[in-house]
Amino acid sequence: MSIILINPIPDSGKVQNRLNEVLSFALKDTQFETINYAEQLKNLQGKRLLFAVFLGDDGINLEYIKMLSHIRKNKQLFKDCVAGIIVDAESALYTKSTAAELCLAANMSGCAFLGRPLV
Repeated sequence: MSIILINPIPDSGKVQNRLNEVLSFALKDTQFETINYAEQLKNLQGKRLLFAVFLGDDGINLEYIKMLSHIRKNKQLFKDCVAGIIVDAESALYTKSTAAELCLAANMSGCAFLGRPLV
């Protein structure tokens, strides 16, 4: 099984240690490729995706915002894809709203979220 990990690079100075530990455990023994920049979001139809977004303490990841814009502009970007979402931050704020907006945008671009896709 192959997965595309969509992990927008955090703003400089922000370290996503906890998220990296979760991803190391979750993707152990799994073949995957990583997308870190909005410009890399192409040719993804029919793939299995894992979105992993780190927000730091201010709830903002500028590369994630660029990706969100790209997703909203490309209505067929994730046609026939299946995905899950992990959002982490240094505070309890902004994670749920970020996950919800990403889920909506990706779903409107053709991505399915089965079961309980938000962590």
